[in-house]
Amino acid sequence: MSELLFPKSLPEFQKLFPDDAACAVYMERVRWPKGFVCPSCETAGEPGRIATRPHVLRCKKCKKEARLTAGTVMQDSHTPLLTWFWGAYLVASLTPGIAGCSWTCLSFCYCGAAPCCRAVTSSDCCSS
Repeated sequence: MSELLFPKSLPEFQKLFPDDAACAVYMERVRWPKGFVCPSCETAGEPGRIATRPHVLRCKKCKKEARLTAGTVMQDSHTPLLTWFWGAYLVASLTPGIAGCSWTCLSFCYCGAAPCCRAVTSSDCCSS
């Protein structure tokens, strides 16, 4: 599988991640770099997809759903993946201090912005 790209500019970010579906494809490649493996029955193979819920995959063997956000800071959030990706990109690419303001611009209340910034910047995805 090819290397995952990190956008180096805002136009590149917008091209790589135009919508939630593109973010879901990226997350799937991060979570299962060698292809989908059901967390429940451990069957490898192409999962079923739900067009209206791009962050959910369904095992074709056991029919259980696997959520791309499980085990992440996004797990119980109703915020769209694209908004999370914007926030992560801004935190990773902007000057500290501006990052909190960036989260509030993405419709997170400021009291929620600081924990989100800490969660994203402390995760392994930002260490490279």
